[in-house]
Amino acid sequence: MKFEREASEILVFDCEARPTAWISGDFVGKSMTAVSWSWVGSDLVHSRVLTREMYDTAGLLPDFLAALECADVVVGHYIRGFDLPLICGDLERLGWAPLNPTLTIDTKSDRLTTLGLSESLGNLAARYEVDHEKLPMTEPMWEEHNLWQTPRSVEWVRERVEGDVIANKDLYIELLIEERLRSPKVWDPAGAKMPRYRA
Repeated sequence: MKFEREASEILVFDCEARPTAWISGDFVGKSMTAVSWSWVGSDLVHSRVLTREMYDTAGLLPDFLAALECADVVVGHYIRGFDLPLICGDLERLGWAPLNPTLTIDTKSDRLTTLGLSESLGNLAARYEVDHEKLPMTEPMWEEHNLWQTPRSVEWVRERVEGDVIANKDLYIELLIEERLRSPKVWDPAGAKMPRYRA
């Protein structure tokens, strides 16, 4: 059956991560520190960010997972390589059921092949004249959030993750208009490529 983009419920999302444990060499474990999502065609942006009161990914996931289950297709920037596997890791830590196979469009990996052009969200947004002002977070800012979850650091992370969702939603639309996206692909955690390093 041909995928009809215009008739589908399309969910755009993004995650931010924090380190959890040193494993070996420079490799560290990762866990979600924020997730944001928005439906194509809606101006509403939803987000959940870890705070001192909610210092557990069990508080981040339920609302997002409910939205994910309602989506016909999910869109994100490098979601098959990072965001979806990251979510699967948190689900396993929590002892929750894994994600179901998901129809995906990746605004990094599913663009038509190019050479010599940056694939970062910021640069692609600039190339397609998407209004994207990614909050630049320095090392001390991330440390403040990952260690202490201060009120201001929570807002920094919220602004960053929501901004990426807004930019990626607009980028997705521009890439559709320019016909620069490949067809959607099913991402299945049972068949997904594993990270290059495994302890």
